[in-house]
Amino acid sequence: MSLSNLPVATRLQLATIAALLSLIVFSTGIYIVGARQIEDARITTLRSITESAVAIVAGYEVEEKAGTRTTEDAKAAALNALRKLRYGQGDYVWVNDMAPKILMHPTNPKLEGQDVSGMTDPDGKHMFLAFVETVRQSGAGMVAYMWPRPGDTAPVPKMSYVKGFTPWGWVIGTGVYVDDITAARQRLGWTLVLVTLGVGGLVAGVIWALGRGVSRPIRALDQATQRLSEGALDIAVPGLDRRDEFGTLARSLAVLREAARQRAQLQKDAEGERALAARQQRAQAQHTQDFGASVSGVLSMLVAAADGMSGSATTMAKAAESTRTQASTTVRGADQASRELTAVAAAVEEMASSAGEVGRRIVDVTEAARTAVDAASRSDEMVHGLIASAGEIGEVVQMISDIAGKTNLLALNATIEAARAGEAGKGFAVVANEVKALAVQTRDATAQVNARIDAVRLATGEAGKAIASVGTAIAHVNQAASEISAAITQQTATTQEIAASIHSVFKTTDDTAHAMARLSGVADETGSGSQDVLTASGDVRNQTSTLRDEVDQFLTAMRAVADARRQFERIPLEGVRAWLHGGDKEKGPHELMTITDISRGGCVMQGTVPLRPGAPVFIEYPGEKEMLTGRVARMEGGVIAITFRQDTETLRHLDRMMERIGAGPLAA
Repeated sequence: MSLSNLPVATRLQLATIAALLSLIVFSTGIYIVGARQIEDARITTLRSITESAVAIVAGYEVEEKAGTRTTEDAKAAALNALRKLRYGQGDYVWVNDMAPKILMHPTNPKLEGQDVSGMTDPDGKHMFLAFVETVRQSGAGMVAYMWPRPGDTAPVPKMSYVKGFTPWGWVIGTGVYVDDITAARQRLGWTLVLVTLGVGGLVAGVIWALGRGVSRPIRALDQATQRLSEGALDIAVPGLDRRDEFGTLARSLAVLREAARQRAQLQKDAEGERALAARQQRAQAQHTQDFGASVSGVLSMLVAAADGMSGSATTMAKAAESTRTQASTTVRGADQASRELTAVAAAVEEMASSAGEVGRRIVDVTEAARTAVDAASRSDEMVHGLIASAGEIGEVVQMISDIAGKTNLLALNATIEAARAGEAGKGFAVVANEVKALAVQTRDATAQVNARIDAVRLATGEAGKAIASVGTAIAHVNQAASEISAAITQQTATTQEIAASIHSVFKTTDDTAHAMARLSGVADETGSGSQDVLTASGDVRNQTSTLRDEVDQFLTAMRAVADARRQFERIPLEGVRAWLHGGDKEKGPHELMTITDISRGGCVMQGTVPLRPGAPVFIEYPGEKEMLTGRVARMEGGVIAITFRQDTETLRHLDRMMERIGAGPLAA
């Protein structure tokens, strides 16, 4: 893991640990070097003291050579001088010869004059022989052994430096106890430990204080940054008054906070503007929709008026046709009167000439004609039944043909799917091919059957025509027989017909007078229809003019600047009631209704006045002399949506009414 990914506090802790470890290593090195220096210093001290003792002895040896002292006197003086020599904590110098025999020992005089060649320490080491051997080989050197402290009998480790004085054959030496060196080392160690602990504690305290001084503001800034990133724009940024880098960072964070606040405020303002624009757009769209509905209602009324004009025109056409018919009837009545007078004479002559022949044949012809007519009727019904059956069979065959086509298409799709399936669809492809072949055979067979049915249908039609012609011929025969029978009847009642013809002449004359009276009534009806057409055309003209004005006003409002859109946003109202008049201000339906919302484009009212879209309405607010004009846009569930006219007078009345209601002028 990279140290750059660790928190600052952790890195400071690691720095503290590294500093303490470095201090420990440094102290350990100092201890090792110091311990070695202590030992070397003791050895150096021992060497210096031993050499000083040798120098003292050498001075006496000079006196011996100079003859001022005898050899014995010089040796005795030298031993006395060395016996008094002390350093350190009671450390001393001793002298033995090469025998070895102790010549002088200041702390243990009992050993003086004794042969110590056989003396050993607890480890079995012949220390005096070692002294002599070291001097004999090197002239001087260090020897380690065990020897009791003065006044004590327990031997302890000791190190001595010995050096030979050749003129007299002496071995002069002095030593230091090892536990003194150990104690010195321990003192050094404890000193280093205390120093290490003190310096380490100081370093740790300083680093901890520095870390705390760094981590706390960093942690505080981190928490503030985190909360700021989460959207908490009201946080207090810590450390703004600091003069170090944290203060600079805090002030930069404060700048970011202010920028975030401004950005959030801008977003809030933008969202508010978008919401306001959306509401205004919806209000304008609703107003447009309501206006379209009212225009559609007006157009419906125009269509109804046009239908009324068409009905009136039709009535006028029928009246004109009736007039023409009545005139024709009058003319025909006059002609009929003339013809009937002529028929009176012709009827008498006809009765005389045809009575005999007609009497003989009338009975046989009438019976045969009746029989033929019945047979022809039955044949005609049978042929029509065959034609109908052929048609039904054709429909069934067509259905079979359609099924065959769909089967063929299904087989083709199955073949395609089988091809997509590969090896797994081979068996299904075989079945699909068989189904396809069967569909093709079915289609061919259906075509053949259809062709045969068409042939049967054609033949049946021809037979029907033939039977119809036979029926026609028989009908002619029957008609002839009927005419003959009528002639006979006419012959038997010739006198009555002559009387009736004369009576008909007088009746026709009377009908002519009545027809002329009806013709006058039809003329009056035509005039009334013309007046209705004139009135309807005036209504259509007025409605069209009003609609043109309202459309122009609506388009003018829609072309207004975008800021005027809010005038179409509906303002909710509570407890505001007004009279709604439908159609005519005085005679039309009216009701006291509740206004639920209102805008410059229109309003919504709750009530049950039966009105249809497009119908003109008038809104009368109590206390106002003038009424608001508008049209019904829609009506559903007891709610009526109304669009206002957009002329200056209506809008002025609307603003005045809104000020009275307490909602303020809509144009503000």
